[in-house]
Amino acid sequence: MSWVTIIWSMVAATCLTLAVLRLIEWSRRREVWGNLILAIATTGIAGMGFCELTMMRTGTAEQFHAVVRWIHLPAWVVFVALIAFVRVQLRAGSRWLALAACGVWTLSLVINFLVEPNVNYLEVSPLVAVPFLGESISFSYGDPNPWMVVGELGLLLMIAFLVGAVLEIWRRGERGPILVVGAGILAGVLLVSIHGILVLLRVCPAPLIMSFYYMIVVAAMACQISHEAREAALLTQSLQKKGEWLDLTADSAGVGLWSWAFKTDLISATDRARDLHGYSGGDPVSFQKFIATLHPDDSEWVLNEARRCLREGVDFRHDYRVVTRERGTRWLRVLGKPFLTPAGAPGRMTGVSIDITDRKQAELEIGAQRKELAHLSRVTILGELSGSIAHELNQPLAAILSNSQVGHRSLDTANPDLKEMAAILADIAADAKRAGGIIHGMRAMFKKDVPPTMQPVDLNETITDVINLLHGELVAQKARVDIRLAEALPPVIAGRVEIQQVVINLVLNSLDAVKTRGVPGRIEVSTECEKGRVIVSVHDNGPGIPAEMMERLFEPFTSSKPSGLGLGLTISRRIADRFGAQLIAENHPEGGAVFRMIFSRETP
Repeated sequence: MSWVTIIWSMVAATCLTLAVLRLIEWSRRREVWGNLILAIATTGIAGMGFCELTMMRTGTAEQFHAVVRWIHLPAWVVFVALIAFVRVQLRAGSRWLALAACGVWTLSLVINFLVEPNVNYLEVSPLVAVPFLGESISFSYGDPNPWMVVGELGLLLMIAFLVGAVLEIWRRGERGPILVVGAGILAGVLLVSIHGILVLLRVCPAPLIMSFYYMIVVAAMACQISHEAREAALLTQSLQKKGEWLDLTADSAGVGLWSWAFKTDLISATDRARDLHGYSGGDPVSFQKFIATLHPDDSEWVLNEARRCLREGVDFRHDYRVVTRERGTRWLRVLGKPFLTPAGAPGRMTGVSIDITDRKQAELEIGAQRKELAHLSRVTILGELSGSIAHELNQPLAAILSNSQVGHRSLDTANPDLKEMAAILADIAADAKRAGGIIHGMRAMFKKDVPPTMQPVDLNETITDVINLLHGELVAQKARVDIRLAEALPPVIAGRVEIQQVVINLVLNSLDAVKTRGVPGRIEVSTECEKGRVIVSVHDNGPGIPAEMMERLFEPFTSSKPSGLGLGLTISRRIADRFGAQLIAENHPEGGAVFRMIFSRETP
């Protein structure tokens, strides 16, 4: 077997082997179209190599020119595949130049099969023997066919397309492998074009060996695909490592990751997420199975809310309970982000689940402690106001005693005055009702574990009741109270007893402040409605709030009184926060301190 046969057979076999390998790779990764294009190109090059070997071994001129005609078909396949590779894989080159080059080359192919003997020669010329690789091969020279200019125009358009693609890659700043590939394809096409023209014009006495030059192009194309395959493999490894790190981080933080596909209604989740919801196994679970793990009181609203969030494309942020056989009832905080399809339809929701059972339990315990603290604060106030309360009760009780004595003496007379007796009894009833009201108010305020009743609260009436309750204490401390109540003040939605407690705390704080100055104390309690807000203000003429205490005034155990616990203002602010109000403090420009409790009209 001659060297010509061995070499050309090896070229064809190499190209076909590469084509099969690229087809197998494309069948695995259909999104990488470069593998399919390279398989088509290498198949075309193998066909060109077979035709070149056949031309060198032909025995007649007619056979030679017939093979010249047929070599244009695999050459056209390679031509179109190269343009497609540059456009698809390298993402470069002018679309219109690509279409023009393919169109002109296709026209040349059609002309090639319409004229005799082919598009390259006008007539069949006798065979000549040409020495090549130490042996003699067949070749035929002849006059060029004028139609050959169509193919040459196609080559020029392709070269222009490739030059533009290389410049575009350069301008994009991609100076690495992709630029080398583009330049390699351009170099291979230039060599093929120059060699073919020189041979056909009898300038170069050698056979057509275009398949060898195209091997440069194949090497460049394979290099690009291999480079991208390596990058994809490295990216896959990197993503796998990051996924492992993310899983480790999520597990360490007690966070479960999940993804819900809306179309299939299946949920994929990490082991931690499965454990939180009581799943077993590694297969995706249906959304209905997920709903079945929820607490009966939560399942319906979670189902509706999750579907609504995915449908409307808004985040899902909620706490709910799950019931599992191993863990019992647990609280989960779930955050999910929806992702829509390109058409805007619900696609999937991806999110995290966190076990907050311990946090919920701690919140319940803190809430109970706050209630206990508030109750203790009210009891403390009761102790401080015991003298005032006794004074308030003594007045109606003394009146009842006095009226009962008068009535008793009237009954001892011979002719008791019944009208006078009726008036005396009415006074006794009124005084008893007054005393009962005082006792009822005290019981309501100091009773333990009674949830606040949310209702419209008239702040003017509440302030009046508080001042009446504190009347004895104010008189004992010789403090004057000015009440300035706004007319037609809108009610606020809150707990009446809790608001009373806040006002009492503020007035007593002011009373303690004015005692330290040694001058007649003055406290002003006012209400106003301003810009949709209802404001209660307590202003005193005391020394004001020390600058060092201003920032931590509402913190627990902060007090300027030697005997104070420092809890009154802390509890008052928490009560205000509970009803959506603000409790702020500042020093008044005219002296003293002023506390303001601000309710918005939208306060719940």
